[in-house]
Amino acid sequence: MTDLEAMLHGPKGVTEAQHKKAYAYKNTFVDSEYGPEVMESLRNRFYNRLSFDVDPYVTAFYEGQRSIIIHLLSMIDMADINKYPILKEETEQDDYGTSDSTREHGHYF
Repeated sequence: MTDLEAMLHGPKGVTEAQHKKAYAYKNTFVDSEYGPEVMESLRNRFYNRLSFDVDPYVTAFYEGQRSIIIHLLSMIDMADINKYPILKEETEQDDYGTSDSTREHGHYF
């Protein structure tokens, strides 16, 4: 697990609730009949492009769109039980794998 993954998902794994939610994302965007096609369309439209614009508000808007795709990809990745084992006890993290310390620094994907 990389340092970024540990920061986003915790160093030891994910809770049962986090895994259940992540698995729902995976079922929707990877395992369903049309999910991969929809995800590819979203990635092409909002992720696989530059966010920069001369207008800083447009740049912020584009980055907001891109952050949604990053969140979707993070949740799909979190469903991998081999990469993020389920913790036996619940932690004080919310369903997205963030704690108060990560949210205060803006890392809340």
